[in-house]
Amino acid sequence: MDTIIIEVKDKKDAKLWLSLAKRIGNRAKSLSAQEIEDAGLAMLINEGMDTENVSRESVMKALEK
Repeated sequence: MDTIIIEVKDKKDAKLWLSLAKRIGNRAKSLSAQEIEDAGLAMLINEGMDTENVSRESVMKALEK
């Protein structure tokens, strides 16, 4: 599965693209800028969960920067 992101200037254009995608049999969804940021943050958190344990000292040192 591939994903395409199209940034539109107004809701009229968004409706056109969503309608076209659905008409040709694809799933489509409109996302706000906040939802995109949340998804990116969630992805980074998931990646971080896959790393090895880090000491409290190294975390505190990184936060000082």
